[in-house]
Amino acid sequence: MPRERGYNDQHFESLVKSICEGKKPYLDTDEAEEFIDFLLSNERKSEALIVSDYVMSLHPNDSVLLIQRATFLVELRRLEEARNILKQISPFEDGNPDLYLAWGDLHVQDGDIETALASYDRAVECENVGSDNYYETLLMIACRLNRDDQYAHCFKYVDLFLKNRPHDPDILFELAYALDKVGKEQESIETYLEVLHYSPMSDISWYNYALLCTRTGQLEEANVAFDRAIALNPEFPDAYVNYGNLLATSEKYLEAIAQYATYISMVQDSETFDPSVYILVADCCFNWAYLEREKLIQEDTSDNNSWYQIPVPEPQRTMYEIALEIYKISYSYSCEPIRSLLQGADISSLLGDNTTAIKLVEQAIKEEPSYQGSYFMLSCMYERNNDAEGTMNAFIKGMSINPKDVRTWIEFARLCLKYTESIKYTKKAVDLYREIAYKNGYIPETRFGDVFLMYLSGQPSKTILEILAELKDFYPEIFCDACYDSSFREMMRKHPYIDLLNDNE
Repeated sequence: MPRERGYNDQHFESLVKSICEGKKPYLDTDEAEEFIDFLLSNERKSEALIVSDYVMSLHPNDSVLLIQRATFLVELRRLEEARNILKQISPFEDGNPDLYLAWGDLHVQDGDIETALASYDRAVECENVGSDNYYETLLMIACRLNRDDQYAHCFKYVDLFLKNRPHDPDILFELAYALDKVGKEQESIETYLEVLHYSPMSDISWYNYALLCTRTGQLEEANVAFDRAIALNPEFPDAYVNYGNLLATSEKYLEAIAQYATYISMVQDSETFDPSVYILVADCCFNWAYLEREKLIQEDTSDNNSWYQIPVPEPQRTMYEIALEIYKISYSYSCEPIRSLLQGADISSLLGDNTTAIKLVEQAIKEEPSYQGSYFMLSCMYERNNDAEGTMNAFIKGMSINPKDVRTWIEFARLCLKYTESIKYTKKAVDLYREIAYKNGYIPETRFGDVFLMYLSGQPSKTILEILAELKDFYPEIFCDACYDSSFREMMRKHPYIDLLNDNE
């Protein structure tokens, strides 16, 4: 069982350096066990393995060190080596709870949960009921089961512990964690609050509680909890990222960027750094600039309906430029590369550089030719360049990837009308749409774009209403999906179609 450390960290650090340099300092069994525990508790597994190999050369038959090594090998998924060690020492350690804990860990990795639980039960039986070691063993089993995603089996050992020690924050933490993982969020929240009542300085408890509150929409509580977690442990990288996510969800983009920046500065040179945070920063920069620009557009009283043609003022332009550079960084790390390219293209276009925008979209298509959104983005870029042929060709290619997307047919109807609207009678737009829509046979999705174009071109409402009623009766799911398109929905709000829309709602 774990013991209080009798050696300081500085001593262990000097030993690590010495052994890694090929020197051979002598360690007695107690010091060796604590040395390896020190490395494992700090997630220094590669160094722990080197030290374990060396220690076993000094004490090849020590049962305590052999059990520790077997447990470690299970964690490294070197199961056969661990099994051989445990078989070797089992006849001599029949009453040792650590032996059965190791066997339990091994059986979990083998997928034999029933045998694993029997081993864990045997470990509990080896302890004197009510002793400190008894409760320590129960806690260790609960920790192991949570670690190995066996949450439902954790409750039995938690209940045994809480029967006589109902306020222990460590076991309550394991209970809260397991409750969350089995979907009992409210019970988990209540249990974390109990943990924090008895252990208010637990940064990980505040953090987990913050995540739960975020997920359940208790944003004020989550905000306070993240603050507490970070105050207690300023060196808590994940807390900064998830606090940033919370702030971004609340549209507090500048505050979110500050949290992400702290994370980046803290761990960007370490092996644990997650470069996907760059795309989170870029999104916040983009969204802040977008919302600020939206306010200006809403205040614009001119007749200019092409929002993308309205100049981007400072400081929105500066923030868009920052976002563009950070999307480039995220792309260099292969973080959501297609989205990074498309977002970069959108920004380039907003800033008036459609040439670069088109190149970025073409790069996205080259990397993932089957992604429909890239073709629609390319179509937008050509549309902004007033390139009718490029707009239509890119859009048609995108539609061909998923012809069952009803909203794309509605948008295609709008494009057909736009590029033939110079002709007073819009028969040409209808003919163009039908030429493409029915080229490979009839599918109901195309009919919705057809009736939308009929509406735009001023066809009789009676005819359109009859077709829509038939589509609603025979294809209700597609009808519902079509109503999610803002243009189609606007049409449906007009008399006499409003009754069909109300029925659908």
